[in-house]
Amino acid sequence: MAMTKPWENEEFHDDENFELLKKEKRAKARARQAKADAAALRDSPSPEVRAVGTIIRECAPDTRCGSGADIQCGTATRRSLVKDLKALFDRSTSFLTATVVPAPDPLAARNLANFDVSRFTAELTERLADAGLGTIPVTGAIDISLNTYTGVHECQLWVPHWTLFFPDCDRREVSNRLSRVFHRTQFVEKPVYVQEITKTPHIAFSYAYKTLFYEIGYRTTEHGARRIHELDPIKIVVGHPSFEHLAFHLDRIGLAQRIFRQNQ
Repeated sequence: MAMTKPWENEEFHDDENFELLKKEKRAKARARQAKADAAALRDSPSPEVRAVGTIIRECAPDTRCGSGADIQCGTATRRSLVKDLKALFDRSTSFLTATVVPAPDPLAARNLANFDVSRFTAELTERLADAGLGTIPVTGAIDISLNTYTGVHECQLWVPHWTLFFPDCDRREVSNRLSRVFHRTQFVEKPVYVQEITKTPHIAFSYAYKTLFYEIGYRTTEHGARRIHELDPIKIVVGHPSFEHLAFHLDRIGLAQRIFRQNQ
């Protein structure tokens, strides 16, 4: 089991200890981004958002802030999770990764104020049990996208979803079982996507825990939603109209709370 607050361990902030991803920001670049994010948040008219900016601004070696909106502490948390997954991978003969997208409530999901991470995690535990997968080891993390829908249903919804890892399981069986409890809806085109990890597992593991989030375009019809692949996802960074909202709620949700572990 990983330490409760991995972001407090400077080992996870030191790039020399890890195999870096392609185009991954180095420590100095992460620190610069954190300062830029903090400056933008501290200019907000909202005192709650300004408070998040102050927390991030004060993050430094040996006095880490632990904010869910801080790229430095988020990277450390991701690296801790990857370390755990690699240890589990070494004890397994095969690994599956599954993207699981619970259907968003079109009324509650218009902002993140209604998102309860504890309830979201408890619902996953219940659905895995209902699918007959409640007794096996599962590890994963929450990702969040801002989905912009056009067409029959025009709206913008925040869609938290899971990236999960299953050691030593059959891909078809896991896919079938998950599909019994996660269903396609008017806003979710493909609620379950399962694939095998055969190469570069550290890359797949790293993608489970995000520090960068996106707005994604979908077109809706009477039969459901389809992603508009010709539209590139938009990074939710400083300057994006939802940047402050996301940063505030990432801070509220926390870092460790985004991680899911079952039977480990």
